[in-house]
Amino acid sequence: MSVCPQCQTDAHLRLQRREGEPGYQCAACDTWIQFGALPPKPSTKSRIQQHRADPGRWPADFPLDATGKVEEGLVVWSRSGALEGRTTGSRQRCKVVGCPGWALAVTWETGQALKPCSEGIEYDPATKVLRISAGGELTGRFAIPPTEDIHPLDKEEWPERSALAKRKGWRISA
Repeated sequence: MSVCPQCQTDAHLRLQRREGEPGYQCAACDTWIQFGALPPKPSTKSRIQQHRADPGRWPADFPLDATGKVEEGLVVWSRSGALEGRTTGSRQRCKVVGCPGWALAVTWETGQALKPCSEGIEYDPATKVLRISAGGELTGRFAIPPTEDIHPLDKEEWPERSALAKRKGWRISA
């Protein structure tokens, strides 16, 4: 049986016909409900839409400039500490649904441009250095399985330092 949208109960509903259509009449508030009609429900957002609308969690000690960008050229160390990367300045919400983190754009000395998640990065405000602390070697994502981790390129595939110095993040000396 239906429930009166005004009273939120079915105690006062009586089966009636109005203009030939079957329905319920609420004796308490005189509301008419057509038979088989469901009360209106607010539209619900999908999990992806809710994730995109969520502002996430930005690390409190990690500074942003007036436009909301990360400082360009900050040093980022890989999880093992063997590879160096630099921030390019851009950031966006992590694409992993349910992750509160932010993806930081980093160009690695291997030439790879990746976006490690802030949830897998530690920032030292005294030295202004970032370190991948969770997830893969370069990605810092704790939400993806390690089998999907992006591995560093072989040393012979790395760009020359002169070419790397022209790229965003590396054009500023650390």
